[in-house]
Amino acid sequence: MVNPATGKVVETVEQATDREMESALAGVHAAYSVWRDVPIAERAKVVKRIGELFVERRAELAAIATEEMGKPLG
Repeated sequence: MVNPATGKVVETVEQATDREMESALAGVHAAYSVWRDVPIAERAKVVKRIGELFVERRAELAAIATEEMGKPLG
């Protein structure tokens, strides 16, 4: 990953193999097969908690996002 504002390499990520991609997709499909049967009220609680975590970690997430996009934090 390169910060577009500075041209600095922030992180290097290896490309996934076909086997790794197939494994990841199989895992996602298996998880969805379970998740779709969870009652909406329970799913809503999980989504609400994710929102709370975004708020709790907003400074950390903002720093990551600004570095990825090469934009000032403000």
